[in-house]
Amino acid sequence: MFGAFARLGLEDWLDLYSEEDIQNFFQNHVVVLNHNETHRFDNLVSFTPVSSGFHIGSSNWNLEIGQMKFALITNASFGVDYRHPMPFNGA
Repeated sequence: MFGAFARLGLEDWLDLYSEEDIQNFFQNHVVVLNHNETHRFDNLVSFTPVSSGFHIGSSNWNLEIGQMKFALITNASFGVDYRHPMPFNGA
């Protein structure tokens, strides 16, 4: 597989980011939020994850930009045949 990448010039990408670069990115730029916990960015944009109500850990999002409010609804909230919690299946 490396030979195929070498023919495309992709071997140069191997040194693009070090493991330290990736760790620093996650430590300095990724924000972990709980449901109903708001994160504000520059006092202009705020994000709030709210439980989708059906899948463990799945969230819908409330987004506020200035005076505008939006709701981002994921597909975990509708249109699927099964949702959590599911009844016990002893088969």
